[in-house]
Amino acid sequence: MMTTTSIGSKTISFDASAPVDLSIPMSFSDHDPNLYDVPAASTEAFQGKGFIGDTRQGGTCNFDSLTITPHCNGTHTECIGHITHQRVSLNRVLQPGLLPCILISILPESLKAAGESSRPALDANHVGITARQLETKLSGIDPAFRTAVIIRTLPNALGKQTRQYANKNWPFFSTEAIQLLLKLDVQHILTDLPSLDRLDDDGEMAAHRTWWDLKPGAHSGQSDAATKRTITEMIFVPETSPDGLGLLSIQTPAFESDAAPSRPLFFPVIG
Repeated sequence: MMTTTSIGSKTISFDASAPVDLSIPMSFSDHDPNLYDVPAASTEAFQGKGFIGDTRQGGTCNFDSLTITPHCNGTHTECIGHITHQRVSLNRVLQPGLLPCILISILPESLKAAGESSRPALDANHVGITARQLETKLSGIDPAFRTAVIIRTLPNALGKQTRQYANKNWPFFSTEAIQLLLKLDVQHILTDLPSLDRLDDDGEMAAHRTWWDLKPGAHSGQSDAATKRTITEMIFVPETSPDGLGLLSIQTPAFESDAAPSRPLFFPVIG
């Protein structure tokens, strides 16, 4: 269904019936991507008082109990409640509707060689997303379409959909990269990385704290603007989707929690 609308200085068209699904389907098995080696998301037929929720075992219907750790078990969206004492709910932060956005692809580079920083101090082996890369990709873009930035890292291996991130470092965001996104008034970051921060960061969470206006080690004191920002991690952007402008719907269950499994849908601008 072709739809035309005006956003910022542009009149755009998109197919409302053909979004690109950026989520990784959850199979509730060891094949799902996993962070920090937490137990895989699982499903089990409910049993109680002579009832079993599995038609294969004689039950009248299928009636499963699901166990999941959203931050680690696949595509998820989180809000500032992830690191504050205040229990902020994503359900109250993320509003329904379409967000103007841009999809970009970046090959992570040496953060130290780029002259950028993080906490703790970097070494020559740390690679990630830098401010200079983001500036190259985002400069000149209509500010309205920087509401949400979708970042596909290269190479875009299919293995991202099942990768186990327990004991290996992955690319991450420099402090300057996050600061640039804030300067550009980005409200929502989406990435195929398991976290904005690195594995061996001694709990600093420098990128998260910068994004949510929190000082090192702090769990309170954020700005009002920070409470409206979200992070979506462990997405997967198909190779068939070229970089460009679009609209974004971040779908989540109405959990009163700081994070929830999510299904970001990307509607590319046509023409």
